[in-house]
Amino acid sequence: MTRNALRIACAVAFPLLFSGAALAAVPEGLKLTSGPVRTDPAGAFVSVGVANTTTTIFGQIVVACTFTGGGQTLGTSSTTLFSVVGGTTGNDQVRLIGATSATAATCEITSAQ
Repeated sequence: MTRNALRIACAVAFPLLFSGAALAAVPEGLKLTSGPVRTDPAGAFVSVGVANTTTTIFGQIVVACTFTGGGQTLGTSSTTLFSVVGGTTGNDQVRLIGATSATAATCEITSAQ
């Protein structure tokens, strides 16, 4: 599969996978923040944080980001934050390999358990 064919396949498949209709409701008390999109020779990345303002311990919180650039969707990638205790913030990066032209990312919590 060529690089362009792979990008097209990812651009079509991942938004369907992460569409709001298929997602469970995110518990109240989780607040997502994201930093600016950065690029390097490997691709694009964005730092994300999820503040847990509840007293619940979340074993896994999944954050997915859709990267765009040049008026096109470049792809979607995600990270899983583990063991986010109440009153703390879990932090990580979401990276999309090959997306060196990314200029923006839209991120959302796709699941929290």
